[in-house]
Amino acid sequence: MSKEFTGREVADAIHAACEHFHVARQDLQIEVLETGSSGIFGLIRKKARIRAEPRQEETPAPAASFSERRRAERPPAEPQRAEEQPAKPTDDAGLNEETPQTVSPESQAVVGDILGDMLRLMGMPSTVETSADGLVVTCNITSSFQEELVGQDGRTIDSLQYILRKIAARRCPEPLRIAVNIGDFRERRLEQLRAMAAQLADEVRQNGKTRVIPALNPAERREIHLLMQNDPELRSRSVGDGVFKRVLIFKPGRSSGKAGTRRPAKPSDKTPASDD
Repeated sequence: MSKEFTGREVADAIHAACEHFHVARQDLQIEVLETGSSGIFGLIRKKARIRAEPRQEETPAPAASFSERRRAERPPAEPQRAEEQPAKPTDDAGLNEETPQTVSPESQAVVGDILGDMLRLMGMPSTVETSADGLVVTCNITSSFQEELVGQDGRTIDSLQYILRKIAARRCPEPLRIAVNIGDFRERRLEQLRAMAAQLADEVRQNGKTRVIPALNPAERREIHLLMQNDPELRSRSVGDGVFKRVLIFKPGRSSGKAGTRRPAKPSDKTPASDD
């Protein structure tokens, strides 16, 4: 009873299967055969292909069909039976609303395939493993090109993550959050930044001059703000345009580290932990 369906993306193939069988997505047993092939700019080279069939548990058991129908005909006595009725066909938007807080296996596979294609087209084929937690998809890269893929201060891996998010937003129905890591680079990078921020904070306390941490991505800036938010003497602020911004660590009342009259710190001077 299974049947193959194709589409521009996996979600399109699933939608075609839902319309064919007149059931909702959760009532289908789906096997992804092909996720579709695309380049960095999202140009589809090969259609997505799935095999789908209605879930077997949806078919009533013949031995109990008579008694089950008798109970189903009494909705006031057993209102819970309404949950077991086959769902009506719905569009992609309706399917997304039913499970808005989890990543589907199809979308998780699509994210991994996109990143794998990007690395291959860069001439750096690598192994990509994905894991999902809620709407967060984490991609871990194992590669002999680790140094090249990380880049100076993590700029290359941050750029890969940015492009991956943009492409996945077009190909996956869920509002995903995507993180890309190579080995333990992210963990080591955050430890280095925390140590740097603590050292600069000590210098600001001693001489009052504003210090700057350059070119941080949003997650890294957030870590610095969280580190500084409980300091009674110092403040932190992001400055600049674009994805990468600098973080200033300063004393309230000082202007760019120049000597001058200090003013009392106000509660409004405190920079929140969330990045601006």
